[in-house]
Amino acid sequence: MGRNRQFILVWSILLVLAQAGLCGRPPKTLTDAQATKETRSLMSFLLDQYGQKILAGQQSFWDIRHVKSVTGKEPAVGAFDLMEYSPSRIECGANPRRMVERTIQWAKDGGGIVSLSWHWNAPTDLRNQPPDRAWWSGFYTRATTFDVEAALANPEGTKYKLLIRDMDAIAVELAKFQDAGLPVLWRPLHEASGRWFWWGAKGPEPFIQLWRLMYDRFVNYHGLHNLIWVFTTDGNPAWYPGDGYVDIVGMDIYMKPDSSMAGHWNHIQSRFKDVKLVTLSETGTLPDLEKVRKEGTWWSWFSVWNGYIGQIDETILRSVYDDKDVITLDELGDWKHYPVD
Repeated sequence: MGRNRQFILVWSILLVLAQAGLCGRPPKTLTDAQATKETRSLMSFLLDQYGQKILAGQQSFWDIRHVKSVTGKEPAVGAFDLMEYSPSRIECGANPRRMVERTIQWAKDGGGIVSLSWHWNAPTDLRNQPPDRAWWSGFYTRATTFDVEAALANPEGTKYKLLIRDMDAIAVELAKFQDAGLPVLWRPLHEASGRWFWWGAKGPEPFIQLWRLMYDRFVNYHGLHNLIWVFTTDGNPAWYPGDGYVDIVGMDIYMKPDSSMAGHWNHIQSRFKDVKLVTLSETGTLPDLEKVRKEGTWWSWFSVWNGYIGQIDETILRSVYDDKDVITLDELGDWKHYPVD
């Protein structure tokens, strides 16, 4: 067979495989070269399921209990928020109520995977004007005058130091997971491009600077090597912190229950296919598994935001949790010792 014909044959095979979703997969290498064995095992497990199965996920203990009461099962991914650990919230009287310890116990008891976000109350300059600008809304742009761009521009200034103070407070909580041998799907500074949160209010450049600062502070200063960094995007490349600072790309999608997510999926795959694993990091509905199979929208996991799961028809909820292509808590197995190669 001539060289040209060989090339055409190989290219044709690759094209068919690519169209079938069987060719190419993001690498298992994490951005943190010192990631713990459990963290590398989790990433390896997620990538080996990618394109074939979707992990069920749910936000908040309350809604996890609802899922179990309806389906008899629990999600494989428990999603929680470190919001109440924000120093400015604690200064105003917030009480985290040992949420971190409860989350660690949940993961240890059932072998679940932990996802954490952080609705970061602005370090200072809270408007505290109820009802929609009260101190407990301090993660919203509307509820604070904190200027992240100005704070980052002055590393010797008080407000820069408050950013560091807040990150250090959260690092203490994340270290508890590392001490317990638990990796974390870490999803900070989410939905920045919407600008409704203060960390995105000044545009992409300060946001990226803040993301990279947090990455350096957590990984290199605090030695947190149990984090898998999940960046939430709407597809705008201007906000992307860079391949060296992101392990997984997530989308937060709120649509009608019968809507297709294929447009979102295809848009994000046009940039991250074979580069980063893609997940449905927040949703107000459950994915339709028939559409997933037909359209090839194999999100790594889905996570229904708190308060939404109770609005979903219980027949649909049971159907999704019973689906052969959805991994629930009882089906996870010992992912902490999953092969990394």
